[in-house]
Amino acid sequence: MRPWYFAVSTTKFVVMSLATFGVYNVYWMYQQWVFVRARTNEDLSPFWRTFFGPIYTFSLFRRISRAAEETGSGGLAHQLYALAYIISLFTVRLPPPYWMISMFAFVPLIPVQSAATRVNGVIAPGSPPNDRYTLPNVAMIAIGGLMLLILVAALFIPVEPMDTGAVNVSV
Repeated sequence: MRPWYFAVSTTKFVVMSLATFGVYNVYWMYQQWVFVRARTNEDLSPFWRTFFGPIYTFSLFRRISRAAEETGSGGLAHQLYALAYIISLFTVRLPPPYWMISMFAFVPLIPVQSAATRVNGVIAPGSPPNDRYTLPNVAMIAIGGLMLLILVAALFIPVEPMDTGAVNVSV
């Protein structure tokens, strides 16, 4: 039987989320909706459900939670994780350096992915865990990792005020 949800190991999920500055989270959500549509034959658009992700997050997390309960693979506080994810997305609007909290928006997704993995383990035992890194994954990790290192280094470089060349004339 085919897995009900997109599979990805926790380690790969964390590494890809950090290296892509959260773009992988969007890909993850899209893939989850693709799997939901394939399993349920519902007339839904994974693209639009992903595009309006904050609106559909509760629905996706509820589906994964119910599937986990139905398969006897545990429960999930889906409302809490959905709310935490949505709030973490909006932290990007905080002033520097606090906006960097948004880089950890993937953290509330980890228990949801773990529940999806448990469901897949019951429904499709032996299905691939998606724990290997493809060439595009490695390229994204290299590029994103370098950018992340530069960003972190920039936080420790002192900023000196610029000399505007203005002359102070007092009368």
